[in-house]
Amino acid sequence: MKPITRQKLNIIIDIIMFLVMGALAAIGFIIRYILIPGSERWEKYGRNVDLTCWGMDRHEWGLIHLVLGILLIVLLILHIIFHWTMIVNYFKRLLPNPIWRYIVVGGIIILTCIFAASPFLMLPEIGAPIRGQSESFRQIHSEEIFTFQNETAEIEGQFDSIEPITGSGELHEKDKKKKDTREKEARVLDIKGYNTIGELAGMYDISAAEMKKRLKIPLTVSDNEQLGRIRRIYGFTMREVEDCILALKDKSK
Repeated sequence: MKPITRQKLNIIIDIIMFLVMGALAAIGFIIRYILIPGSERWEKYGRNVDLTCWGMDRHEWGLIHLVLGILLIVLLILHIIFHWTMIVNYFKRLLPNPIWRYIVVGGIIILTCIFAASPFLMLPEIGAPIRGQSESFRQIHSEEIFTFQNETAEIEGQFDSIEPITGSGELHEKDKKKKDTREKEARVLDIKGYNTIGELAGMYDISAAEMKKRLKIPLTVSDNEQLGRIRRIYGFTMREVEDCILALKDKSK
């Protein structure tokens, strides 16, 4: 088998770079025109629906876009290394004055460092709520508060109607105290839509598989899926997630 020459390696790198750039452009079109952002989903579908392409949403495609971008930079660096002599000779002919060459090269290096560091230094600008989303959030939040108040009133009414049994007053008082503690704890659990099942399982020291069983989520669903996404698919509420976590914590004691 003949060894790969430098010329063949250059051609292979150029072909891979061309394919990566084509993939970057295609993914950019997918993110921009197919997996549209939430504000445009409200206008097109009337609600913030989940959009996926080949099983991945726009954020997952964005991660692939980032990885391909880094790969393209690596290939470009290799391309420059293999053509270094030609680039230096061409640069000398283009800028005969060494001072200007140093200035241009220094400017390129400074701009490259700024571009590389800017994503880690920039802060987002917080604007007004996106049209349609704030109203939907208030409606859902109000419904959850109303449901929670009804459940609390029903529980309090049940406790008021139960008369203590002779000889078991101490046990009844202990159960009531445990229930009150649990209700108090349920109101302060910090559960967000962006939390994953795996994060909550680690945060509250419970089993992710048991959480899925109680919430009727298939075990094949990844522990890294966000609650906000899967709750719309499997129809559970954040209140049910709280109850599930508290029940599993009580069970483990």
